[in-house]
Amino acid sequence: GMKKGEPIVHPWLNRSIERAQKKVEERNFEVRKHLLEYDDVLNEQRKFIYARRDEIISDPRLKDRVIATGEELFGDIFERFRASGDNPQTRVATLLAEVKESLFHDPLRSPAELATLPTEVLRKVLLDELRESINTKSEEIGEEVLNRFILFEYLRSIDSRWQDHLENLEALREAVYLRAYSQKNPLLEYKLEGFQIFDDMLYDIKTAIARKIFRVRIQHAPEKPPAGARPGAALQASHNAMGQFAAGTPAVSARSTPGSMGGNGGGSQPQQVQIKRAVPKVGRNDACPCGSGKKYKHCHGQ
Repeated sequence: GMKKGEPIVHPWLNRSIERAQKKVEERNFEVRKHLLEYDDVLNEQRKFIYARRDEIISDPRLKDRVIATGEELFGDIFERFRASGDNPQTRVATLLAEVKESLFHDPLRSPAELATLPTEVLRKVLLDELRESINTKSEEIGEEVLNRFILFEYLRSIDSRWQDHLENLEALREAVYLRAYSQKNPLLEYKLEGFQIFDDMLYDIKTAIARKIFRVRIQHAPEKPPAGARPGAALQASHNAMGQFAAGTPAVSARSTPGSMGGNGGGSQPQQVQIKRAVPKVGRNDACPCGSGKKYKHCHGQ
């Protein structure tokens, strides 16, 4: 029996509305809290990658990082070599094939000679060769040049892979909510997989740089011509000697005679020849010599 527009005032109704508003606010608070927790995961990774980037920029001996990564990769390969049960020659051949595929290094000794070495001696010989290959490149082009090259490769790889990593984390955040249906905590799953992806990215960066530096071969550029030399300078000098391109000299009056470039003393100067007319000059308004009766400028003088 209430009229239209009359407010409904009742303690039960007021309490139910307050409870509903409280539940909505609590839910929104939890959503914001989870968003901050998700952002904290990304923020920690961002601080770490930026700190590592600054370390690389200020490091004057980046080749030591490359050598350490190469030793780590070789250690993984050598552990598989230890666990292999094949005969020595087959084991060494497999070891050298993996080293060449992973680090692009060919040993200085023959496989037959390496197969006769003890395990620890073989490990030391190959590690010394890997270190020497990097040190040799540093001596050939200079440590500063090599360090700058490694720096550029590090920065380019970090920047590109970090962008891909951000996209992967965004996709993981959207997919991890579905794991709540399997009674799993989405935030915990996001942290575990997010840091696993981050560790894989760091490993891929350092191994890719190490493989690239080990693969690089130094080649010396051909010698450049003297600074003052210009292409075609000899040809220009030859033309000037003949008088054909000398300034102020008509081409019709400068002709070289046979033997003028010989060894008869002043062969560099061409002989001057005077040209004489065989017929009188015809004016433009004179009658044409052909007998047509027209003026020369309207007949053969056009």
